[in-house]
Amino acid sequence: MTFNTQEVITSFHAGCATVAINSPTASEINITHQLIVDIALRLGMESYIWDIAKSLQKVEPKMRSGKVTGLPKTPAPNFDAKGHPIEALLKHIEAECANNTSVRKLFILKDIYPFITGINPNPVFVRLAIDTFNAAKRSSHRLVILHDNLRTPKVFQDLIADMHNPNPTQQETEHIFDTRVEALKKSAIAQGAELPIHISPSDKKRLIRALQGMSYEAIEDAISLCATSLRKVDVGAIEFLSKHKQKKFAAKGIRYAESPDVAVQGLPAVTEWAETMAALLEPEAQEKYNIPFPSGALWVGVGGTGKTLCVKTISQLWGLPSLIMDTGSLMSRELGASEERLREYIQAAEDLAPSILFIDEFDKLMPGGNAVESDSGTSARMFGYFLTWFEENKSSVFVAATCNRPWGIKDETKRRFTKIFYVDLPNLEARRDIWNVQLNHCKVAIKKPEMERLASVSADYTGAEIRKVVQQCASYSYAKTRKVNVSVEDLLAELHRTPAQFKANTRELEELRKWARSGGATWAAPETEAGERNRERSVTFHSTSENSHSDIIDFSDFN
Repeated sequence: MTFNTQEVITSFHAGCATVAINSPTASEINITHQLIVDIALRLGMESYIWDIAKSLQKVEPKMRSGKVTGLPKTPAPNFDAKGHPIEALLKHIEAECANNTSVRKLFILKDIYPFITGINPNPVFVRLAIDTFNAAKRSSHRLVILHDNLRTPKVFQDLIADMHNPNPTQQETEHIFDTRVEALKKSAIAQGAELPIHISPSDKKRLIRALQGMSYEAIEDAISLCATSLRKVDVGAIEFLSKHKQKKFAAKGIRYAESPDVAVQGLPAVTEWAETMAALLEPEAQEKYNIPFPSGALWVGVGGTGKTLCVKTISQLWGLPSLIMDTGSLMSRELGASEERLREYIQAAEDLAPSILFIDEFDKLMPGGNAVESDSGTSARMFGYFLTWFEENKSSVFVAATCNRPWGIKDETKRRFTKIFYVDLPNLEARRDIWNVQLNHCKVAIKKPEMERLASVSADYTGAEIRKVVQQCASYSYAKTRKVNVSVEDLLAELHRTPAQFKANTRELEELRKWARSGGATWAAPETEAGERNRERSVTFHSTSENSHSDIIDFSDFN
């Protein structure tokens, strides 16, 4: 809730004259106040603030009974603002450092980084900055640079100490919530209204999680917006705040995984594991028993088998936000942009912790997995950075990754995951469940014997393919009659029209199954015996439904 200014003081005492603080722009007023009160006044320094609009100003704190009551500003004396603002500022500070008067000065610089960072910064400004930072090291004056998620260039990294103003912790967020709600209740009473608070301790924990990942100011605004919109604070506030936060992160290009429209079916090992692991997500496990937060899980299998649905389901079951890391969007031809984008995703997941970082097509993140920059070494650097973070990660971020093929993933990488699942084509029981869920989802009524028939005939179909068959039939029926009237013959005709992707190509599947059987992964569902598969496939029938896509269907060669 408050920035650790002692860390800045320690750096100053150690001779590091310039500190850069990565802090949300919304927190600018609070952190500036802290720097002046906790550092400048404490160390007997004069305070100066510079921004691109108001130039350099001197801050002269107003005091009453030993407390700061205001921070009025006046134009800095002896400051020549002629020429470019950055050039004038840096030359002035360098001259002040050269004079090295007995009065120590603290310069708080707000808008300087956009001019000296980036792909092609002005070399004149970079040189002036180097000279100024060097001059400060040899003087009694000190500099603090404020920025919002920019990166200190390598040329300055031995001259500047980087620090981070973190978002409020879980305990701090709860304190903000309690304080803000009490203030809102008093405000409501003063206006002749009420603000009912009806929320259980467990729901309050979920609400606090929904608020985490935002700055102090953003959390206060979100609580106020929620209270004035709903006119109460109850379990409905959780969804309101979650959606509010999603919109804020979406503006930064960060996407959430949406809740599954249907529950995961036919993967008992996954659901049982997720339900068991849920207990390890509670803070008490880490704080009281030193049990580490689960690191992550990897789902391996051909496309369409439900790997992504597994991730969405555990996100919903655990009540954790799931951020999607799009491996394709990470890659860029712009030097350093790919690595920076990866850092942004990881930082967002840490800000939202406890959270899930969802990496779809994990194999594309590995060196050589994406041809755009594989020859330049960018993918190797990115993957190395990710593995280092994954190994050393102390935040409550669970990495949920999926991939189609495990061959390129080294053992040392696999060991970083708490669990690895192999998701095969659905067996008979799983297909029965998938058909049932998908048909219910589209409001299609099918009798139990017909459901058995569908499950039997659809061997070798993935869950995604079954879903597409149901949707195609329901869409076709609605387009013709403005209602969904689908028969089993319609569904079987659509199956016949769109053969299973892996019906004729089983080599890849057999290789994956062999890998899983050898101990490479836990089967997400019981393995289907070959004999059972063969018994599932022998069916011949004729269509008599007037809504069928074709008049006569022959499934004698379906296998």
